[in-house]
Amino acid sequence: MGTKKALFFDIDGTIYREGYGVYENAAAAIRRCAENGHLLFLCTGRGSSSIPDSVLELPFDGGVFGCGTYVHAGGRVLVDAGVMGSACQEVIEILYRNKCPFFVNNSDYIYYDPSYVPSGFDDHIRRMYYAYHGRLRPLSELDGRISKLTAYPEDRSLIPRIARELSPWFDCIEHMEYAYIELVLKGYTKGTGVILTLDTLGIPREDSYGFGDSANDLPMLEAVGHGIVMDEAPEHVKARFRRAGSIHADGLAQVLGELGLG
Repeated sequence: MGTKKALFFDIDGTIYREGYGVYENAAAAIRRCAENGHLLFLCTGRGSSSIPDSVLELPFDGGVFGCGTYVHAGGRVLVDAGVMGSACQEVIEILYRNKCPFFVNNSDYIYYDPSYVPSGFDDHIRRMYYAYHGRLRPLSELDGRISKLTAYPEDRSLIPRIARELSPWFDCIEHMEYAYIELVLKGYTKGTGVILTLDTLGIPREDSYGFGDSANDLPMLEAVGHGIVMDEAPEHVKARFRRAGSIHADGLAQVLGELGLG
């Protein structure tokens, strides 16, 4: 067996699809990577409280969650960052004012306001209840701390204003292909989490691989020695990194085999 590698996997669109789960060939290839002695990490925009059970069943050694706001590696928590105290209420008031229902994605639970459910947002709440069981809590139980937000603007023309008003605390990632925006704590990205993990474990950058499918994966793909993107990735992302096949056509399993990892 060759040198131990560190492999970082995005979740949505890379190993998992909402409503389907983890693709079995991808799961089998990930297990082979672990059997081959490599270290496996999730690297996701999801908070650690919102990881699907089918993903948690795979042999991961830790992860970068909430776009780097929570990092677990080497058997310990390396980062658990958030906006604290009165700033949380300022952030929430900005979202209300801009008609933007949201979920708070902390390391403990997912929080939302059950009294603020505009048309269409109830579908997202039902999906969250189904997927995350007891991990969804009312906003009234929030303990004065926000690590990351997933927000669903009723009026997408307000996104620039939302981003500007929240800029003291958060960077805004707009997903043109989805209904939501991600609001990520300033100074944190998937890339900062990857670098911290590699440095903590003493793994050289050239021995690291990242697998993703979206614009929010760019910091991860830039931080690792070898970035690979799924065929469903936006063109500007695919133009910069090695391409795998489609998530629907065993693309991840194929590329892991081609790289001699799994």
